[in-house]
Amino acid sequence: MYPLIAALVVVAIVVFMWRYLDSSPRPGRPDPTDRVQPARPQRAQRPKRAVQIAPDDDPEFLSELRRRISRQRSEDASDDK
Repeated sequence: MYPLIAALVVVAIVVFMWRYLDSSPRPGRPDPTDRVQPARPQRAQRPKRAVQIAPDDDPEFLSELRRRISRQRSEDASDDK
């Protein structure tokens, strides 16, 4: 039973491919390019967001932070003496 069903499926696939995917033109048959649907119009794209710099990426913030840390360390070192 299974081989019969498999054979019928194979025959159906071959017939489909032969009928619909054959690209050779024949009299009374439209060119294969006629079956191609026109491309869909493209959607409008969203505007790109402005790149925001996080505080840890900002060079001015980082330099100020380094200054604060070095000042704090020097004050802590002078207080320990």
